[in-house]
Amino acid sequence: MAGWPALAATLDDARRAGHNPATLLTEATRRRELDTATSISDVLVWRLRRSAHLAALPETPHDPLA
Repeated sequence: MAGWPALAATLDDARRAGHNPATLLTEATRRRELDTATSISDVLVWRLRRSAHLAALPETPHDPLA
């Protein structure tokens, strides 16, 4: 489950960039199926970062417990 903190950080990055994280996440999950994904969180991070025009990796590390 290591990818889930990255997903949370990506949603926060999208929010700070002025996007609605819930809307982006809904669109990302509907874009294509996720059943065959090895890591759903990794796929969602990739889709969200592309949709929100964010850098491929978060610029600053996020505290997953924050």
